[in-house]
Amino acid sequence: MEWQPIDTAPKETIVLVYGYWDGELNEGDKVPDVWRAKFEFDLWWIDGGEYYSQYVRNPTHWMPLPNPPVLMEGK
Repeated sequence: MEWQPIDTAPKETIVLVYGYWDGELNEGDKVPDVWRAKFEFDLWWIDGGEYYSQYVRNPTHWMPLPNPPVLMEGK
């Protein structure tokens, strides 16, 4: 998996995006990070965020979610 420009991201599924965390309840982050997000209402909303208004500001790249790990039985 390689990072792709954000303008090529699928908008109907959850993906990883690279950008700044932001929200209405504070001034957001100063350092970019990787977020699990989905595109809705013209913004990349953080999946599973604690508040209704958490989104990724100015994302630059995206990547598909990796497959989950295979768990060994009995472990």
